[in-house]
Amino acid sequence: MDESTAILINYITKHQLPVLEALHSQIPNLKIWVSVEIEPQRDYSAEFGTLPVAIQKNVTFKKKWYHQSGFTDQLNVHFPYDTLWRLFRSQPKCVVSFELGPRTIFSTIYRCLFRRSRLVLCVNVSEHTETSWGWLRRCIRPWLLKSADIVTYNGPSCRRYLLSIGVPSEKLTHFPYCAHPQTVSHGSTDRPKQDRYRLLYVGQLVDRKNPVSMLQQMTRWAEAHPERNIELTIIGRGPLKETLESMKVASNLTLNFLGPVSPEAMPAIWERHGILIFPTLADEWGMVVNEAMHSGLPVLGSQSAQSSLSLVQNGVNGFLFDPLEPESLFRALDQMMNCSQEKVDQMASNARKTVESLTPEFSASCLFKALQSALSR
Repeated sequence: MDESTAILINYITKHQLPVLEALHSQIPNLKIWVSVEIEPQRDYSAEFGTLPVAIQKNVTFKKKWYHQSGFTDQLNVHFPYDTLWRLFRSQPKCVVSFELGPRTIFSTIYRCLFRRSRLVLCVNVSEHTETSWGWLRRCIRPWLLKSADIVTYNGPSCRRYLLSIGVPSEKLTHFPYCAHPQTVSHGSTDRPKQDRYRLLYVGQLVDRKNPVSMLQQMTRWAEAHPERNIELTIIGRGPLKETLESMKVASNLTLNFLGPVSPEAMPAIWERHGILIFPTLADEWGMVVNEAMHSGLPVLGSQSAQSSLSLVQNGVNGFLFDPLEPESLFRALDQMMNCSQEKVDQMASNARKTVESLTPEFSASCLFKALQSALSR
């Protein structure tokens, strides 16, 4: 595709890098503008590879997210104030803007002023994550989405949300998340017996991710099964680390706190564990589910994450549970731990098959088709 294209995004995550590089191979005349190099919650440095990236002039605001599930989280809201200047100067034929914040407002203004341009909005939300936002977002979003030529969605829940606020189905196209090949294990999905039931938690140690309730229910299960030894590895950092380390757990429950781990070190860790537990109270997706499944781990997945709802099938490649109902996690854990090793091995194989088509090349092809659709409108 020869048309000039500009992609506007907060920052480039590890899993987005190979997708954008694959897209760049199809669009030589591509510009990528990021608001910041990287955000502080990431446990890796900024990496741009071969991409033509420019860092915008930006101001970042801290915002509290109060969700009806009962947690409070802190978000970074970026205001890249040179967006319009960059767009007017470069005059790209097609603009791709991620999220529905300030950069998308500027991109929409450009689309309205330059009528021959085209606008693709990449929306990554779920119905659950959008339940607690205020009236201002509800007022602005329909205007932004109406001005777009194409709107992408990251999963089924995101698509339902976009339809519910008036986006026509003919504007919608799927642009899925995918794991970076370097962050997953490509070895056998089978595990030795000592590793098959070893559980793994990967994520921030914050209220939204719900690790305290997870550990409470695992303690209950261990106390109810004194004849079984259970082991949990916790990877991540955050303000709840000391709380988790000080919690009283059953004598037959072993905890391993590894702290933050770089993405490149994760393949070896996946290979030493047999089950992922993902207890989040709200995630618009949850990339760790993709990574675990690629690595041959069945998933105990929260229904409050779109990745769990989209990828996890009860008894096939994992089990779903309601994180707001503690008994639900207990039951899911009980189901998994009482499966035979042969059954869990089969679930692990099924898990990899579930996500084997979700590659960076496939994801890039979806975005490329979205751009072609926008230009043909």
